[in-house]
Amino acid sequence: MESSVLTDYAIKYVVHILDNSAIPYCLVGESVLELYGLQRKLGIFTGFAIPTKWMEHARYALQQAGHFSCRGPCDARTGYKPTFKEDVPPIAPAWHFHMPPPPLAGGEHGSCGPSTFLWGYVVNFYNHSDALWFFPEPPRGDPTTAPRPPLGDNVPPEGLGVLSDYYMLSDDLRLSPHRRHAPERHPIKISTPHRYLETIICQMCVHRQKREVGLAETCAAIFHRLTLPRRLNPQLQVVLRERELSEPFRGFVENHFKDPEDPTKSDSGWEERVLTFLYTKPEIHMLLS
Repeated sequence: MESSVLTDYAIKYVVHILDNSAIPYCLVGESVLELYGLQRKLGIFTGFAIPTKWMEHARYALQQAGHFSCRGPCDARTGYKPTFKEDVPPIAPAWHFHMPPPPLAGGEHGSCGPSTFLWGYVVNFYNHSDALWFFPEPPRGDPTTAPRPPLGDNVPPEGLGVLSDYYMLSDDLRLSPHRRHAPERHPIKISTPHRYLETIICQMCVHRQKREVGLAETCAAIFHRLTLPRRLNPQLQVVLRERELSEPFRGFVENHFKDPEDPTKSDSGWEERVLTFLYTKPEIHMLLS
């Protein structure tokens, strides 16, 4: 299976359907790292995170557009194995469909049953609660036309309001001018990098505690990619600003960059602090058990 990273064409197509159907979503995975201005080389999952109660609405909206959930013995159902380590388990989506390529464009080769065929893109949908821990429900509606309801009532992205700490649009001025989308393009809803990094740190610590080595390594790969600007140049804060991180996550990142000979460096100590923080969240107890 080749990379499932979606192209701008596929993302734009699906986003229009979701926005026009007022279905809350957030783009997740490697395509988001590219919008952050980080090079894509991991070969990890990509797709759309949708709240569970909206998942069937999304499936219906795509069916109305002629795209049906793949239910056959397709190799995409088990997810995609990262390219950086062969024994890392794939991250399986809740469901997916195969989208044909645009005219004169190449596609990905896959297999469904005994046949091998050419498809354009594999569009994956993930349960929001699995991909973005602690995130509030994403905003709904077309960000170019949606009116602005009272704050706190699932504010549309035009005026993200109280949700702006968790979500941003692909034309946000905080993004690199080389990566952010032009104002005339239909904007895509993505997570803010500091909240996404906090979620990745949580997942990495939980998977390590549960000895789920493969999943922990996938989270670690995303963690290193998100903090890459800091590693290359401590003064280079392109998108991720450490001051926006809350505790204990800011301390976790600062500890990560300490010199290995620094006597105050304590990786296990900061992982314990993150886990202690998570134990204060009732919704995470099931994941920790």
